[in-house]
Amino acid sequence: MISSSRCSNGLASLPSWPRSRPTRSADFATGDSESLANGLRHAGFRLDEQQLASGSDPALSKEQARRLEIAVAGRAALLVAKLHKLADRRDTPDRVEDKDALDVLRLLRASETEEIVGRLRALHEDGRSAEVTAEAIEHLRMLFGTMDAAGSQMAARAAVPLEDPATIAASAATLASDVLSGLDAQTAW
Repeated sequence: MISSSRCSNGLASLPSWPRSRPTRSADFATGDSESLANGLRHAGFRLDEQQLASGSDPALSKEQARRLEIAVAGRAALLVAKLHKLADRRDTPDRVEDKDALDVLRLLRASETEEIVGRLRALHEDGRSAEVTAEAIEHLRMLFGTMDAAGSQMAARAAVPLEDPATIAASAATLASDVLSGLDAQTAW
């Protein structure tokens, strides 16, 4: 069973993984690696933007038990990657998924505005991730800046029939605007 621990950076812990879970991987042979790399360039590799997840294999006996710890990207780095994924695929309808926009909303909902603003600012101030973070902020503005923006509408479609689409679109736009306002008040993007 996989569990997580809170690192010194104060990120919330990850939920436990279920016993059987689907796996995802990039298809590097088909050229998808360029898009993947664009969203992940350095954003997930800052030590203060990672948390440790530890786990063990429940199928093994106690005598065979193995334990591992891995660094995983924090919420701001995941947000940067998701925003790049959406922006890279927005003009390719067969590759864009509404679920990715809903993931952005979930990341925004799961984070305090001040926390995500601070982490995005830290990523922007680090030379290794400054460019990709600035691009992601512009993607957030373009895709989620209003209720009618493409990302807000994608999130709304992905939530049907569980939630009212207008509420989801408004929530996405409001949370994105809060983050953008916090960033704009302190940083020139």
